[in-house]
Amino acid sequence: MKAKAVRKTPTAEKQAKELLKGAIDFHIHTGPDIYPRLLNDVEVARQAKRAGMRAVLIKSHVTITADRAQIAQAVAELPVFGGVTLNWQVGGLNRYAVECAAKFGARQVWMPTTHAAQYLKYADHVPMFAKALSKDVPGITILNPDGSLVPEMGPILEIIASNGCDCMEPFAPAAVGGGFAGGRAGPDPGSKERGRKKNRGHPSGREFRSLFHR
Repeated sequence: MKAKAVRKTPTAEKQAKELLKGAIDFHIHTGPDIYPRLLNDVEVARQAKRAGMRAVLIKSHVTITADRAQIAQAVAELPVFGGVTLNWQVGGLNRYAVECAAKFGARQVWMPTTHAAQYLKYADHVPMFAKALSKDVPGITILNPDGSLVPEMGPILEIIASNGCDCMEPFAPAAVGGGFAGGRAGPDPGSKERGRKKNRGHPSGREFRSLFHR
């Protein structure tokens, strides 16, 4: 049975435009990148502003985007956020990369994506990434065989929590447990405010989250 083609009607297009008003895209890949991307950071921010969106968050599999986000925000005059993905290009589970990203105002920290051990098992399902991956690249995991977090994750989560970032684990949310997988890493009571600094000209973690509740 053939799937019915979706007809593009003026009504559907109008509804789509209405849905964009006030929306926040918190996962959008932009250029420059080592993979082909349709638009760069500034182009995305400008299009989002024209569409009446509230904010965007730009992501890269290979580099920090929080610094670039500040430039796009200044040019487009729209809240633009960034983060860091802990693949091998930034040293894997590297607390110093997370610390650096936080100082740039990162609001999102993604656990390994294209270099995650789980992802590499099925890397061929995305030809663009599979073609670029080295055949001998070791897979990164955040879990020990018994399901507990590897030691490197402790300092990383502390930095995430103390800076009010969000933390995303794309490949093993059930194994990691609530409060971390796909959400904020909750700080212990004694570290709630430790290390939190406001980045001038860039929204704080509280301001970022408040965008979702206006």
